[in-house]
Amino acid sequence: PPARAHAQGLFGRVVDADGYPVEAAFVHLTEALGSRPGVLALAPAQPHLLAPVASAEVSHDGTFALGLGAADERTYELCVVSSRHAPLRLGDLSVLDAQWHDLGTLTLEDGATVRGRVTFADRPGLPVPHAQVTLTAGGALARAALAALPGGDAMRTVRCDPQGFYELRHAPPRGVAQLTAQAPGLARALAQDVELRADRPTRVDFELVAGARLFGVARTPSGAPVSGARVRAASGRANEPAVVTHTDSQGVFCLEGLPLGPHRVRATAQGFAVAEHVDVDPTQPLALSLAPQHRVRVTVRSPSGGVARRYRLALRRFCPADPAAPLDAAAQGGIGVVAGLPVQHVSLDNATRASELRCAPGGLFVVEVRADGWATSFSAPLRLPALDGAAGALREVEVTLSRGGTLEGSVQDEHGNPVAGATVTSQPAGTVTDSPLLQALQAARPARATRRTAVTDSAGRFSLARLAAARYQLQVEHPDWCRTLVDEIECKALVCSTLQPIQMEPGALLHGTTGATGHTSGQIRVILTSEGTSRADRSLRLETVTDPEGRYAFGRRIPPGSYVLRAAAVGSSTPDSEIFHQLLQLDRSSLTLRIAAGERTVERHLDLPAK
Repeated sequence: PPARAHAQGLFGRVVDADGYPVEAAFVHLTEALGSRPGVLALAPAQPHLLAPVASAEVSHDGTFALGLGAADERTYELCVVSSRHAPLRLGDLSVLDAQWHDLGTLTLEDGATVRGRVTFADRPGLPVPHAQVTLTAGGALARAALAALPGGDAMRTVRCDPQGFYELRHAPPRGVAQLTAQAPGLARALAQDVELRADRPTRVDFELVAGARLFGVARTPSGAPVSGARVRAASGRANEPAVVTHTDSQGVFCLEGLPLGPHRVRATAQGFAVAEHVDVDPTQPLALSLAPQHRVRVTVRSPSGGVARRYRLALRRFCPADPAAPLDAAAQGGIGVVAGLPVQHVSLDNATRASELRCAPGGLFVVEVRADGWATSFSAPLRLPALDGAAGALREVEVTLSRGGTLEGSVQDEHGNPVAGATVTSQPAGTVTDSPLLQALQAARPARATRRTAVTDSAGRFSLARLAAARYQLQVEHPDWCRTLVDEIECKALVCSTLQPIQMEPGALLHGTTGATGHTSGQIRVILTSEGTSRADRSLRLETVTDPEGRYAFGRRIPPGSYVLRAAAVGSSTPDSEIFHQLLQLDRSSLTLRIAAGERTVERHLDLPAK
């Protein structure tokens, strides 16, 4: 492993098809899309959410090293970008604590070639000189991930020669892509599901028809220009791609390459309601009116009436538990995220008494305040009317900080002895702790319950203070005992609740080796799941990855019971197409495992089937 400032990471060597080192290439490590389901819908429009967590330039001998400051349970994807080769992607990688994984030699291919000709549809054989042809490979999310890379690009673009011919090189060597062709005064043409092949060029010709250029301006109802608004026009026909642009500082926009006929135009901008028009004629100018959204002015006070000036402020959607109940400070219900309204960190000067939340849409909301030394506090629900093209209003809201409630108790082992040094964490009731997908979804969803952690003292006692009034689940962890969950705990404001002693069981540590056809290797994912059906919040699912010698070990102790152990090789150079092979490996390597009461160590070997 290379000597680096970080204790863990990935390293390897990049060569071309002849085995020579590739210089002037860049290697990027990004978080796998599957580990952050909350960004899946936003990624195509906001590629910055997929920015790399680590990047490096390949050295003159082809080697590279990507270090991370901390290891976690997330999975990653590695992408190698070179201007003279097709991009290379390795998916489903893991980084283990205090370990450097050798990815070996990564070979870049020349890639596929796509060539063809662009002509006028109504005049066969007449070329469209200097038309622009763009190739984008992979799905929308894969393209967004490539577009977010510094020095990388999801698109390969060329211009036709005077005879209308073009040639695109260094496309991915396999898979499917889409191509678009456009020229001034003509409608953009789209070729979907183009098969890419490295052994021979792919031919794609385009015939362009007459098109239109839609000019327009976006303004507020008072006539002020709206700059930076995203304007999208779609004809609604499957073979005609939507066209997207942004307004300039004067609110002016221009959409090129639209086909003739009616379009649906949609404009969005932060702080404004969505403006949408249907049956728009692209040959006529279009005026868009974007109405400013509501503003909420918030004053935060202590119970004695003093004004708080340092806190974190958020607007949350509110779903009442009883729709018929009055919307007062005692109203109960769930809360949710307001898209486009992040949490604000407020620090007011002595002359300012209130902060302001801008860009609020219509709906039912509560204001959430988090301040040091206080429990999370909420306002009474407030209803903001739908905008319907009109400018938003200003609402005044007061939030009184609360001391919250306290949960205290003790942790014992199986013999009733106190367990010191156990970590007790408060979570919303029903939290699923062992499903990465559900964990990510639950973490992205705000909850009234306060997440707080305490460590038991020498007598096994703990106390969790300043908890917002809500239903809780406690998670108890210690390296010498199994994780323990205590659910459905009611916490009330200004009440200290003493719980029954929490008992932990020892369980067993599971380790072993795995490899393909008897040969051990690294970067093999090993998965342990509960056998049969059980409650989602009680079923166990653990993942780890083998070290360079093929060894694996689960850091958590496993309670007695029946489990299924599976493994699959990761780090494929074609992560989009290798999922079926990984599923086959998981199925064929499946091993039923039973851990008996009293077992402290269990060892198992897994063999992966050959392709």
